[in-house]
Amino acid sequence: MGTSKCRQCWGTEVPELTELTLCEALAGLNARAFSSRELTSAYLSQIERWEPALHAFLVLMPERALRLADAADRRLKQGEADMPPL
Repeated sequence: MGTSKCRQCWGTEVPELTELTLCEALAGLNARAFSSRELTSAYLSQIERWEPALHAFLVLMPERALRLADAADRRLKQGEADMPPL
């Protein structure tokens, strides 16, 4: 990514979703560059990849995470401004 500044508008080049800052992820979600489900799935893929070596989680609930991501996508689509934190 190379920059720590929050983008005011989303550019044409989309980096790996797991490399975004929180500010960039929020900007991308608001710009509809990707969905909450896509962002969540990217992180779940990284967890699946690295968890066998890191043992960082006691419990994983990917289905719940995806349900919450889908709910967030519905709220974004409806234009709700009061979104839960990332």
